[in-house]
Amino acid sequence: MPAVLRDPLSLVGELRRSWGWLLGLGIAFVVLGALCILGDVAATFTTVVFFGWLLLIGGIIALIHSFTAGSWQGSLLYVLSAVLRGFTGYLLLRYPGAGAMSLTLLLASFFVVGGLFRSIGAGMLRFPRWGCIHQIPGPHIQQRA
Repeated sequence: MPAVLRDPLSLVGELRRSWGWLLGLGIAFVVLGALCILGDVAATFTTVVFFGWLLLIGGIIALIHSFTAGSWQGSLLYVLSAVLRGFTGYLLLRYPGAGAMSLTLLLASFFVVGGLFRSIGAGMLRFPRWGCIHQIPGPHIQQRA
């Protein structure tokens, strides 16, 4: 078990010692966020191209790894996954405009479906004292002492 999990106070001491780095990182994130807001189109295309390179490189590494793994059992799925990653990365690099729209549509549908599932799940669960009307014991219900 890591020392941080055994002694949480050591984590606090470590954070106090490196507060300057954390402050610098926070300032860098604020500046980067402001630049992304000011140049939203360039930030979108930069993100899509960066994500495309990540997928392409990840697909190549996964393809190499699928052939160097010792067992051939299930390796077809690894090869297909690697080819799909690489091909998706290539498409994002080749067509960044369509990639930006498709990533936006994918994220939007993910958030809508996730929100619907959470709403439906919350509506189906009945917690104690849930809803507007509470059942108040009447005189016809005998309460045990």
